[in-house]
Amino acid sequence: MEVINKNRHKAAELIWLISILLYTLTIFIKDSLIATTFLIPDRMIHGFILAGFALLFVTEILEFRKERQYLIKSLILLLLLAILFLLSERLIGVGDAMAFGYVFSARNFEWERTGFAVSILIIVLLLILFILSAKGIIPDIVYSRTLADRVRLRHSMGFAFCLQYSICFLNAIILLMSARNNKISYVTLSFLALAAIAVFSLADARLGYGASVAAIMGALVNKLFPGFAEKIKGFFWFLAFTPILYFVFSVVLAKKFDNTIPWMARLDSKLECRISLASAGLSNYGVSLFGKKVAWYGAGPDQGTFMAQSSGQYNWVDNLYIKDMIDFGIIYVIILLILITIAMIKCVRNKQYLNVFFIALIYGMGLIDDNIRLFCYNSMILLIGISFMKQREKLSDFNNV
Repeated sequence: MEVINKNRHKAAELIWLISILLYTLTIFIKDSLIATTFLIPDRMIHGFILAGFALLFVTEILEFRKERQYLIKSLILLLLLAILFLLSERLIGVGDAMAFGYVFSARNFEWERTGFAVSILIIVLLLILFILSAKGIIPDIVYSRTLADRVRLRHSMGFAFCLQYSICFLNAIILLMSARNNKISYVTLSFLALAAIAVFSLADARLGYGASVAAIMGALVNKLFPGFAEKIKGFFWFLAFTPILYFVFSVVLAKKFDNTIPWMARLDSKLECRISLASAGLSNYGVSLFGKKVAWYGAGPDQGTFMAQSSGQYNWVDNLYIKDMIDFGIIYVIILLILITIAMIKCVRNKQYLNVFFIALIYGMGLIDDNIRLFCYNSMILLIGISFMKQREKLSDFNNV
């Protein structure tokens, strides 16, 4: 097997971390209300994204290897990710679609350092966003809904929609706990639990809060009982195929939805009409191989959420799997599900059970939130690139370099 030069790898990893952190920072600014509040021009945002992306070419040069198996796997991964990029770029934009380029370059680097660095940056950015929105420097849009027993107030805390902060927070803590694995301290887990409660008290995102609690409990069990996951390995083999099951479940439920059936009507009501909207989306727009451009109404105040609801124009589909099929096409969904499943299978084989649990949790959130398609809300997508390749030699083994 070809020997990897230690110094070149260290230089490449440093450039990689600078690039991924610059991309994360820029995408976060774009997705939050920071860009619109401070009138940051699109040209500047695109410039930073391109600058970070250009650094990836430097890492590819430094990490280039002539080993045949490595090159073949790299070309296969590049081809699949290029298809995903082309199918999604026309609707979500080049900036967000460039995440697939980072997935490709991630194959050369260690997850522990990458995941930790990105998680810390997102946590810091969320804290800054909370402070700025609390002081009124950035808008904190408050959504109000009158329920039977109370008035439900939901704070967006610097985003256009309140669920975004909660999902971004879930992404950050999953990244941190995944990168640290059982090395994470009880103090850190306690702090994350308190932070989850604080986010829930403001955003009132029940499903996001439930997923955060589940993630923290999973990390706690993994730390308290390191060998327990191995004893229930079959359960993690099942989790490895859950993204496919989520997709099948979403399609079947949307196709079979009938508001006259009591349990379906109750479930749809609990999920704030997400099932009926997904069903209507499939019926109205259908599914094609390469997707279609649909005028969506209902995501955030800029598109007049409440006006759309009152006028009957609200058509936004929150289910990731249904919306991706409509927007990007069935080819996109099939390739993405294959890559995610391969990554989860390899995680099981490498005994990275906590990562399997976290990926299953993130894509479970995709049942009720399509933001999972974007990098700031699902940075675990980088594991596709890392897991797709054969495990690289550990730098500690380079005794003769």
